[in-house]
Amino acid sequence: MALSTRQFDPVAELQTAFNVLLKNWTLALPTAIASLLSIIFLTTVLAATGLSVLGAGALSAHPAGALTMLGAGGATLAGGLIILILISIVAHATVIAAAEDAWEGRQPDLRAGVAKALAKFGPVLIASLLIGLIAIFCSLLIVVLIGFALLLVLGFGMMYYLPSIIVGPESGTSSLQASWRLATRNFGPSAVAFIGMILAYIVGACVNVIIGHIPIIGWIAAFLVGGFTSAFAALVSVRFYDLLTQRTPSAAMVTPQTLPPL
Repeated sequence: MALSTRQFDPVAELQTAFNVLLKNWTLALPTAIASLLSIIFLTTVLAATGLSVLGAGALSAHPAGALTMLGAGGATLAGGLIILILISIVAHATVIAAAEDAWEGRQPDLRAGVAKALAKFGPVLIASLLIGLIAIFCSLLIVVLIGFALLLVLGFGMMYYLPSIIVGPESGTSSLQASWRLATRNFGPSAVAFIGMILAYIVGACVNVIIGHIPIIGWIAAFLVGGFTSAFAALVSVRFYDLLTQRTPSAAMVTPQTLPPL
């Protein structure tokens, strides 16, 4: 992908993405629901395993029965985590697909977004697994203060991998190369987009810290905040991918001039 020649204001695009999200708040639902399912599953499995172990009579009295319960709970947890990871991948891909609707001035169609995410599930899964393995490797290097910097570089370089699959024509492996080239060859606007997404997650984390301690309300808010930050990141990555690859916009494509300022 060559350096983009299209001129645009990256900061204005970030503001527009926020406005588009406010008008299409349903984009926050897929990832919020995926997070909610994860918490419900983990809480249920851990509680059920703990009660089962206690019911077996504790390790000192009935070690075999208790260990069996622990093993069953561990197997259930491992299998459930794999399913939850797959659901999370589909949820993020769904938001990417639906974000294209929002940018083109249409109401986001989450059902169609799920269908498109499932249709391209293979490439998305391959790319996500590769990035996950690289991220794990980088995380292991945090002890030498290198991992954090590498994770930032990875996040920046891979910020367009999902749009390049869901919106663009790339495969699971080629999406990594395409995203890296697009981000590095258009460093200025991509850096603005990346910083905007990081700031959104930081603001979301601050909100969770402030109200997260409130029973029930804080928990619900955490899912909603997480959904909105993920939706904002999806809108930004799709918009900048479209602009930097010079994809032909729809006649109804939203622009900063068609939305009111904050």
